[in-house]
Amino acid sequence: MRVVIERNRFPGADKRARTLIGQALSDGAVETQGTAQSLAPVDTGRLRSSIRTEREGEMSYSVETDVEYASHQEYGTRYQSGKAFLRPSFERHKDEIIANLRKALNNL
Repeated sequence: MRVVIERNRFPGADKRARTLIGQALSDGAVETQGTAQSLAPVDTGRLRSSIRTEREGEMSYSVETDVEYASHQEYGTRYQSGKAFLRPSFERHKDEIIANLRKALNNL
């Protein structure tokens, strides 16, 4: 299970633009990861410790976990309600990520 933060390549964008945009996305992904870890339900701590940020491409990052029961925790099952941690984390940081992307573009 993962949340992907991605921005497609900008045709003709120079190296500085790619660097600034990549840094804004990276910072947003790391902040999203930290919040997801703090929101993750804890029994043994395995789920919390498995949440990580991965660079998918030049301007693409994901916050993910490979724990097999993560989706049950996020969405629930027919026997228990979910305790979402990834979606709320992204929602909490989405506006900040967009603002940082705007700031990066304005600094060109």
